[in-house]
Parts: sequence; C-alpha cells; structure tokens
Amino acid sequence: MVLLNEPITLTSLGRKIRAARRLADLHQAELAEACGVSRSAVNQWEMGRTEPSASKLFAVARATKQPLDWFAEGLDSDDLRARRDSNPQPSDP
Repeated sequence: MVLLNEPITLTSLGRKIRAARRLADLHQAELAEACGVSRSAVNQWEMGRTEPSASKLFAVARATKQPLDWFAEGLDSDDLRARRDSNPQPSDP
C-alpha cells in the first residue's frame, strides 16, 4: 500500500499521479499521449519536479478514470482501488 495521506505537495501529487497511472495499467508514454504532453512531462510530474496545469490534471483524471478530487484528498492507493472497483466506469464505444 502506498500511503498518500500527507498534505498535498508536488511530491505527494506526483505519487498520486503515479499510483493512478499504475492502477489504470498505463505506461508514462500512454498517459502522456492521453494528456497531450511528452513522456518526460509525465515523468517530471511523478517525480515532483513540476506540476500539471489544471487542464492537464483533469486529463490525467480522465485518462486514469479516477475522480479529480482524489488528487487533492488524503487517500491512499487502497482507497483509490476500492473506489475504482465499486464505481465501474462505462466503456468507451
């Protein structure tokens, strides 16, 4: 279990982006393509060196099928997994 319940910082936001990406079974390059950025940008977010803009964070949430508010809440990856499993997303056509 990855604990992500510390105050939101660049590092904790990066950990959350990484956890959401992994739970969605996406590679950095796949998330980057979905967000319209480079793989390097995703890596920088995950490492806590930079942060995504609001529109890019929305794209991360959409691509990983996670609620946007999770990225700002103090939940851990088990909570995220439980939310995902209890609220299946409709399939794209």
